[in-house]
Amino acid sequence: MGFSLNRVQLGGNVGVEPSQFKGVVRFTLATEEKWLKGGEWHKRTTWHTVVAFHPDLQERIIKYVRKGALVYIEGSIYINEWTDERTGTKNESYQIRASKVQVILTAEAYAVLREARGVERFSSDY
Repeated sequence: MGFSLNRVQLGGNVGVEPSQFKGVVRFTLATEEKWLKGGEWHKRTTWHTVVAFHPDLQERIIKYVRKGALVYIEGSIYINEWTDERTGTKNESYQIRASKVQVILTAEAYAVLREARGVERFSSDY
């Protein structure tokens, strides 16, 4: 096989508080796409499941990442495959395996900016 790259960079809002289960920290992240079509703005929200396996990164996520915070994530796409024990059905889900997580704005600071701008979601693109 020649060249291969599995790298993801995302910026968005944390959807649920991080939780730890069986040695994995996970949380959800919402990202938005916005576009102008026919004179009207449209948007689509995509939800990503972010997982962290490295103990130091897990510790920082649990300590600093909160629901509503604006975060930047680097990592790779990870496919989680499993078989349902009851039905025997094979399943898969796509997750972001984080290698770096940075809090850009805390949930509290994000709420202040949102209120100051008088909009539902803070965005610097318009």
